Amino acid sequence: RYNSRTHNNDFSILTLCVDLKLNEKISPVCLPTAEQEGDAFENVDAIAAGDLSSNNSATVEVRTMSNSQCCASDMPYSCKDIRSPMICAVNSEAESAQGGSSGGPLVTQGQDGRFTLIGIGSWKYGYDMAPIVYSRVTSRLSWIMEYSEE
Repeated sequence: RYNSRTHNNDFSILTLCVDLKLNEKISPVCLPTAEQEGDAFENVDAIAAGDLSSNNSATVEVRTMSNSQCCASDMPYSCKDIRSPMICAVNSEAESAQGGSSGGPLVTQGQDGRFTLIGIGSWKYGYDMAPIVYSRVTSRLSWIMEYSEE
């Protein structure tokens, strides 16, 4: 259950009424495996979806970080804000994927070329260079599997 005070469990599952037509812009994404729980996706390159309604790029390249890096003294977050079911990512060039991206995907590409969903856009405080905080998909993987169809 979502907790608005801590932002924990910021997930939803949508069931579409019609099938999507897959193409070069719409494709499936893999879920992480149970073996990838914990810090498997910290300090990796990733792609975050941004505001699709603006003239800005719909995606931004970001780098994930550990939770302790996300709440370091030079960041706007305290370690009470950043909890284990969260993962942070930042773009070094101050491009922001936050505008409209609450609920947007954070994906990383594996060596096999497949994309894996590692986070769901949740919240951000402070200045442009502040990391975006994502709900960590591996933290609710069993719930996702339980409530989604094959």
